[in-house]
Amino acid sequence: MEVTHTVRSVLKIVIAFTALTWTNAGVQGQQPSPSPSIEPAAATPNNKATTPESEPSPEADLWHRQTMTGDWGGVRSRWKEKGVELDFKLSQFYQGVTSGGVRHDDEYNGKLEMTWKFDLAKVAGWK
Repeated sequence: MEVTHTVRSVLKIVIAFTALTWTNAGVQGQQPSPSPSIEPAAATPNNKATTPESEPSPEADLWHRQTMTGDWGGVRSRWKEKGVELDFKLSQFYQGVTSGGVRHDDEYNGKLEMTWKFDLAKVAGWK
């Protein structure tokens, strides 16, 4: 009975998360970024080098970005500007007897935490 309740809870979380992150444009894949070209900077009359207009930097790879799932195509940034932040924590482990012992059963377990943070000054105009 406990397992059914847990499965239903996880399923509700997955459905809610999917509904919140779904955009009208549909699911979009990651677009490859063009290779940077190395060009010498043009000299100005004051003998100072100019730089091209600033372009948005490409999203960092999995090991160097702030959040594991990225910016969700800008959705996470827009929500944060409007006062809504989501934080997810996933812990999971597998335990079992590798050799010897009397019992030979194993167990896989985990925990998913989802935290919603609301800045009520931005969301509702409260001070």
